[in-house]
Amino acid sequence: MQTDQKEADAFNKHFSKVNSVPWDPVADPRMRRLRKILERRPIANNRTFEVEFTVNELDIALRKDKPGKAPGLDGVTQDMLTHLGPRAKGTLLNLFNRTWTSGELPRAWRTAVLVPILKKGKCATAAENYCPISLTSMISKTMERMVNARLYHYLEQNACLDESHSEFRRHRTTVDQLVRFTQSVINT
Repeated sequence: MQTDQKEADAFNKHFSKVNSVPWDPVADPRMRRLRKILERRPIANNRTFEVEFTVNELDIALRKDKPGKAPGLDGVTQDMLTHLGPRAKGTLLNLFNRTWTSGELPRAWRTAVLVPILKKGKCATAAENYCPISLTSMISKTMERMVNARLYHYLEQNACLDESHSEFRRHRTTVDQLVRFTQSVINT
């Protein structure tokens, strides 16, 4: 037992030193870019962010995750969520809609279990040879997928994303960028 505590303390000391940078949404350049985009195209008249989530949105979000992933602290697995019956889905959807309209996330959704994973080919005796993996609630990940789908749809429909941006966009690849670059070199 004493050895387990020493190991846990060593991981805690190392990971807190390595990953202790607080995130500041005001200073983050990605958030500043998103704010500028949304300021140019106000969402005041757009109901995308005002209406409640639907069962269809929930079903799509549940189908998108791969089964077999490790659960968060709540112990809820993706398989459990995928196999919910209609009443349970309705209850989950009500929870999501209450969270969506109130803007308050349950504390359990903001809590992660940190699991150290040994890096390939590294010695298991040093804490720096481990990569920290955060296991968060599958319930919160499902809602994140639903919010992300709405945000993505809004950004695409309102031409908020730069045309030259291809990363993480449907029907676009980095090959598109290479073709554009090659063509621009040929044209000059």
